[in-house]
Amino acid sequence: MFNSVSSCWRSGKILNAQFLIQNIKEVGLDSVELEFRIKPHVFEEIKRNVFDWGMKVSSLHAVCPSPEGRGRGAEAFFLNDSNEDNRKRAVEGIVTTMEHAQALNVKVIVVHAGMTDMDYPTDVMRTIYDKGKIKTPETQKIKEKLKNIRYEAGKRCYEQLLKSLIVINHEAMVRGIMVGLENRYHFHEMPGVQEFKDLLNAFHGGNIGYWHDTGHAHAQETLYDIPQKELLENFSDKLIGIHLHDVVKGYKDHQEPGCGEIDFTMVKSFLQQDTIRVVELNQTVSLKKAKQGVSFLKKMGIFTE
Repeated sequence: MFNSVSSCWRSGKILNAQFLIQNIKEVGLDSVELEFRIKPHVFEEIKRNVFDWGMKVSSLHAVCPSPEGRGRGAEAFFLNDSNEDNRKRAVEGIVTTMEHAQALNVKVIVVHAGMTDMDYPTDVMRTIYDKGKIKTPETQKIKEKLKNIRYEAGKRCYEQLLKSLIVINHEAMVRGIMVGLENRYHFHEMPGVQEFKDLLNAFHGGNIGYWHDTGHAHAQETLYDIPQKELLENFSDKLIGIHLHDVVKGYKDHQEPGCGEIDFTMVKSFLQQDTIRVVELNQTVSLKKAKQGVSFLKKMGIFTE
């Protein structure tokens, strides 16, 4: 089992590989998840030296290193893209991440499934929440309408995602790597709960499993009434790893664990002994607060020796 910290906490600010790892070590953990913000030249130096610098690597968050053409998200292309060339490029990015994982003797990668073509509802729902109207009858009608739109949007790109994951699962099995599909923050992203059920059933016995993100789940619970506990109840038997961070003001995630609204006692009850545990912090979180978050997770027994 790994008790780890995501490099996202500092990779957007620090471009010197050794300095980046030294900064991450200061939170008091000896394991790191390397992710998609790390530039290729920085990643190559980390890959050569990370063990000599006193850090283990728990996992890679695809696409890693940062792919050419990446926007704000983790990838330049999506696994569920209706454009076949783009879909295949997305698969290539995941396979490349697996190759890097093999070079580091890392056995797990984290993967995003892609976005649907529905309109982006997050800003509207956050505004409704800020006005104190998230539980009104009018808002409940909006949520039901959004869920119907999202269901239809998911159907339009599900087969493309499945086609991509068939290739990824094969490559993962050949390479001895587990692939964790992550639950997402934004409502228009995949997979949703039913899509997770269908996909994890489709790859039962394969190398695709579930990666849980506490902050993403809490935000969806706040804005769309999708309980975090429901995800964990349904998929804890397929759980590979977890991103641990807290949420304040309903939807502001990637805060240090223990500072906000998430019930980590409930979360802990679903973790397996071999679940990879990664604290995933916003780069605005100070070193002092990051250490407090790690200390909280240790006191909770989520980070264990």
